Amino acid sequence: MPFLSRITATFFTTLITRLGVRPPPPDAFELSNVVQPVSIVDADIALTAAVSEPLYGTPATAGEVAAPAGGTLLADTGVLVAGNFNIRVLLSVFEQLNDTSVLLQHRNAANGANIWEQRLYIDGSISQGTGVIPVDLSFADTFVLNERFRVVLGAAAAGAGSTYFCSIFSVAR
Repeated sequence: MPFLSRITATFFTTLITRLGVRPPPPDAFELSNVVQPVSIVDADIALTAAVSEPLYGTPATAGEVAAPAGGTLLADTGVLVAGNFNIRVLLSVFEQLNDTSVLLQHRNAANGANIWEQRLYIDGSISQGTGVIPVDLSFADTFVLNERFRVVLGAAAAGAGSTYFCSIFSVAR
């Protein structure tokens, strides 16, 4: 059975007054336990949200590597604590001779096997004329204790005169 309760909180009385319920009833406002759907629209209230990039620390990188051999480690985060991470990989490739690939690898805690791997193919003819192939990847990944993320040149060696530079930024979420 419905019943009424007296509203004593100032916030509610101010809200009801702001919604234009005038004049207030002689016994003040009361609240019923019967729910009726309503929609409240208020143009005076603004909610603001700020979206920003995560703050990344020092990158993991092997620096600029000239004409690396196949399998060269370009960047390695080292062991990570357990948790969710935002990962950002920045890769710059100057390669005009060979078609190669770069491997993105989420490694196990023993650093002996890949949990997952993604291959990015580098077409040496693409950078002719422009010089550099830039890659900027951002994603989230979950790591257990002592797992790592690394970037490795694929099996094919880079061409003479080529340079590879990779940085991995990681931040716990």
